[in-house]
Amino acid sequence: MVTMIADDRVVAWATGAQYHKLYKPGLDPSKTYAYLLHDYQLGDWWGKEKIGKTRWYPKKHGDPETVATFLKENRVSLSPAWQDFHKLMFTLAAFGEANLSLFSELQPAFESTMAPNRVITNNKGFPEGYMPLCMGGNIVELASILIERPNSNFGLSYKIKCLDGSKSPPDVEDVFWNHPELWSKATVARYAYPEDNIPITNPWSHVIPFPQLDFWNAHVPLLNISNTGYNWIPVRRVEVMAVNEPQNPYNPEKIKRFG
Repeated sequence: MVTMIADDRVVAWATGAQYHKLYKPGLDPSKTYAYLLHDYQLGDWWGKEKIGKTRWYPKKHGDPETVATFLKENRVSLSPAWQDFHKLMFTLAAFGEANLSLFSELQPAFESTMAPNRVITNNKGFPEGYMPLCMGGNIVELASILIERPNSNFGLSYKIKCLDGSKSPPDVEDVFWNHPELWSKATVARYAYPEDNIPITNPWSHVIPFPQLDFWNAHVPLLNISNTGYNWIPVRRVEVMAVNEPQNPYNPEKIKRFG
């Protein structure tokens, strides 16, 4: 049975922010949110026993923690307004300001994130090939508490709310600060080595951020977007939020340089 999120759970998320110092209070107690499980939390079902790739910094075994959504191949072609929206998400992450005049410093990091060989545009490129994906360790808002099967080839799923790429962008600062369900901090599941000095629950239990904004000690923001404002994620990939404290998308946590 799906449990609706309680008021005190929202307060714990918004104010007990040893895990999410980035976010101001914004979760609505009348809505239902779900936590996207990390790869290592999925156990044998995800098959992370496989040997990972070595393309991530530092050059050790690691894979992006992408959540394969139903609409992942229905790419979103970002309009100029949405392109600016995404760039402003980067300036907010790095500097705490929605200011395009600050973006030139972040241009190489942005281009690296959106390169055609990277997961978010995946052989299509930016801005026309933006893939509707979510990342492990983040949260989404459920559009319905009903479990659905969007078609015969996709498993049991929850319908989730997204940014709607077919419409004009909303206020970027409101989304960044108050709506963590509408974007992801990009994560990599990396093989845990002894020198990481962390508890190893399984070999893939080390979670790190995308590296592109490391110089600014910032997390890379990726949009939770589709062409309809909705998407579907597998039931087995999420945990409806009803626990007392949120889990940490990152190990270690990043401490912002601003504010």
